[in-house]
Amino acid sequence: MTERAYWAQRAAEVGTALGHEGWTTFDLIELLYDCPESEYVNAEMVELMVDARAAGLPVVALTNDLTDFHGPEWVDAQEWLTHFDAVVDASLTGVLKPDPAAYAAGVAATGVPAEEVVYLDDMPVNVAGGVAAGLQTIEVRYDDRAGAIAEARSRLGLNKAGPSEGGVRCRSCAST
Repeated sequence: MTERAYWAQRAAEVGTALGHEGWTTFDLIELLYDCPESEYVNAEMVELMVDARAAGLPVVALTNDLTDFHGPEWVDAQEWLTHFDAVVDASLTGVLKPDPAAYAAGVAATGVPAEEVVYLDDMPVNVAGGVAAGLQTIEVRYDDRAGAIAEARSRLGLNKAGPSEGGVRCRSCAST
């Protein structure tokens, strides 16, 4: 089952349970995200993005359905998206992860070689795609987001005080 099919099925089920026939993915996502950003944005991940940019590293989002699932007005209103140098959205490119071309578009947006990109994703199929694309891939598990963030900081040569002295660090951070 594709990610889009999964969410369409969940939307129909939730809609029916709530007495709304014909609910779409957009309807479900609108319900789920009808709250302040602070309730769905991970502050530690935003801090990582801010620190990476402060260190001169490009920060790029590679996402499958941001605009399709949320709508352009919602996307435009998201303050947390301003922390990205670029957003590569399959809603607009038409190429979904785990297609290798999706990762190639994300890498191109960073301006650095694939092997220098630190890529974080929460879906195992997309994590496998990142590995296949030659990215330094980290799986973000919901029960250990802090561990993924710490690993990304380590690979990027960042600590809480900023860039580390010495050592090798990657030149890009990509996230979803």
